[in-house]
Amino acid sequence: MKATKTFLHVCAALVALTVNPLLRAQSAAPAAADAATKMDAFVVQSVAAATANTLADKQQITLQPAAASVINVIKFLPGVSLSQGDAIGGDDWSTRINIRGFTEGQLGFTVDGVTTGYTAYGGGAKPNRYIDIENLASVVVSQGAAEISSASTQALGGTLAYFTDVPRESFTALTKLTGGSFDTQRAFVRLDTGT
Repeated sequence: MKATKTFLHVCAALVALTVNPLLRAQSAAPAAADAATKMDAFVVQSVAAATANTLADKQQITLQPAAASVINVIKFLPGVSLSQGDAIGGDDWSTRINIRGFTEGQLGFTVDGVTTGYTAYGGGAKPNRYIDIENLASVVVSQGAAEISSASTQALGGTLAYFTDVPRESFTALTKLTGGSFDTQRAFVRLDTGT
C-alpha cells in the first residue's frame, strides 16, 4: 500500500511538472498575441510600376514636320493607329486614335500628370490644345487597362502621357517661322530667361 501511494505521488509530481510549463505557455500566449497586435503604425508602401510602355523621346519629336500637332508624335509607335484629316493634325475633330482597338474615348490623356478630361464632344480636349510641339519633351504610351499610374478616369484602353520641357537654366531664345501650301503660316517664339 505504501509503494502504491509513493508511486501515485511520483506520478502526480511528474504530471505537475509536465502540465505546469504548458499552462504557463498558454497563459503567456495571449499576452504575447496582445503585445504583437499593439503597434504604433502599420505602413505599406508601393511604387506604381508601369508596364507595356512605349516612349517617344526628343529625337522622335524633332523628326516631325514643321507646324505638326503633338498628336503626330505617336503615329509610328507600335500598337498605335492614328488618322487625321490633314497633314499636320490641325483638324482636331477628324483626328482618330486607336490603341489595340480602343478609340480615343476609351484612352486617357495627361499633360505633366494632369488629366485633360474626356476627349469627346463637349468634354475636355486632347493634348494638342495645351502644348506646342516645340515645348514637348516626351510622350509615354501605356497600352492596356492595367496601368495604375494613370491620372485619367477614362483609360480603359491605355494612357497617353505627355510631358513638357523644363525651363532652360541659361538664357535661350527659340524662334520658328513656318509657311506652306494653302496659306499655311505659323510663328513660334520661346524665351527662357534662365536661372
